[in-house]
Amino acid sequence: GEYTGYDITNFQNNAAGATTFTGKPVRYDAYAEDRVDLGDVVLVAGARYDYYWSKAWRWNEFPVISTRSVKANSGGPARTLNQFGADSLFCAAGAAASVESVCGLVQDPSHNYLSPHIQVSFPVTDKTNFRLSYAQNVQSPDFGLIYANSLSDINTSGQNSRSFWGQDLDFGKTVAFEFGARHAFSDDMVLDVAVYNNDIIADPAFAFEKPVNPISNAASTLYEVENTDFGNTRGIDVRLDRRIGNYFNGSLTYSFQDSKNTGTDPFSYLGFFEPLSGFTGTPPTAALPTGTSRPHSLTALFNVQLPGDWEKGKIWGAILNRTGFFVTARVASGLPYTRCAADDPGSIGVTSGNTCGQLGAASGFNSARLPTLKQFDLRFTKDFRVGKYGFTAYLDGRNILNLTNVVSVYSQTGTTTSGAAAELNYKADSNTFATFGQNTSLYRQSDGALLLPTTLAGCGKLSNGSISYAPVCAYYIRSEQRFGNGDGVYTLAEQRAASDNRQAFRNSIYSFVTGARTIRFGLEVNF
Repeated sequence: GEYTGYDITNFQNNAAGATTFTGKPVRYDAYAEDRVDLGDVVLVAGARYDYYWSKAWRWNEFPVISTRSVKANSGGPARTLNQFGADSLFCAAGAAASVESVCGLVQDPSHNYLSPHIQVSFPVTDKTNFRLSYAQNVQSPDFGLIYANSLSDINTSGQNSRSFWGQDLDFGKTVAFEFGARHAFSDDMVLDVAVYNNDIIADPAFAFEKPVNPISNAASTLYEVENTDFGNTRGIDVRLDRRIGNYFNGSLTYSFQDSKNTGTDPFSYLGFFEPLSGFTGTPPTAALPTGTSRPHSLTALFNVQLPGDWEKGKIWGAILNRTGFFVTARVASGLPYTRCAADDPGSIGVTSGNTCGQLGAASGFNSARLPTLKQFDLRFTKDFRVGKYGFTAYLDGRNILNLTNVVSVYSQTGTTTSGAAAELNYKADSNTFATFGQNTSLYRQSDGALLLPTTLAGCGKLSNGSISYAPVCAYYIRSEQRFGNGDGVYTLAEQRAASDNRQAFRNSIYSFVTGARTIRFGLEVNF
């Protein structure tokens, strides 16, 4: 069993107290299982009881918008006293905590759930074994989602449209089923196959609500969290284990997985659909590819461990005895992302995983994919002794072949370069150059060139009022020397070369590629 108590205080100083709340939620669970051996049949059954109570208070009429202009929140022992003035419909200022129900405040109820699971395995032949399993699992929701704006009123200052509103949430649930078979071709080679299906039920997700504010007589777009996220993950895993002699062990695994739901996280669809120009509906309730789905994955693990008496008396034996080689290789599908319309000016510079601009997606949500993931890691170990001490020297190489793995692309082009983004970047840089020339005593020529001081010391007097431009001037001198001819005239062509170089740095490994080769050496001492 397990028990967890929380003490939450969250305060942000604003007129409405939008993210101000306190609470002491509780959560506990109990779990038991039993194993029964019925001859060759093995049965494992269990159950888990989960309970949580957020203890959050909120206005009883939400999401109906009240006509009060200020709110009164009378606090009981479990919460602090927050008084924002009199209320025209419910409580007067200074109302006692005993009249909470009269004031229109209600506390969220507790939630509990009993989750069963069962596993059965039995042999079909001497070398083949089958297994089945079924389980239900639940997870208590994020308390931050529940408490968000729980004591706020849309009519108070700051509670306008596009605010996130928490609600009483139930458990998120998953129903899992797996079927597997294991076959031993020999003592040295075993094949294992598993087929599984996970149904996601009622996870938290934000949806659009548009109640009419009776004071302004206008609809306000509110984001209200609900237990509406659903989805499904199904797949198959095939693994072959092989041992050769006494030294070599390896495994080869292929996985196919199809993962879809109505959002990778509670905010997924809001971030994609809401900013689109003219979009007034609600996010789709169809399950679409998640942002972390990799349908195909092939993994190989190999290791060779040589004992101290390997090839004893031979030079190779003296060099390689007590050594180990461990290899991990993996190839997997790239992560999905949404392609943005190529003619959308609002999507220029948008990278994969982010929201498209005004025109939305050029194709379906998460219908495009990044390039294939490639990984090859190697670890080498050597054991030896010095006196009474044992040592293990190791070389640990990650991505030892220095394979390129693209983890981000421009959503309009599908590549790590974008001419439109480069032009947008140069436009911003060009404005910066022009502003520098206008705000300093430098003479900016009609063609946009800057006449820089001949020395760094000449930058010391460049200022505009109390603002010193000496550091910027020094950088520009060095930039003109690096990307130009060093004559002190910073031409538009040289300015463009400097801007393009900055854009190239943005497109480098730091932004779009990850996992460069790293090699680590180490020595372990055992005594």
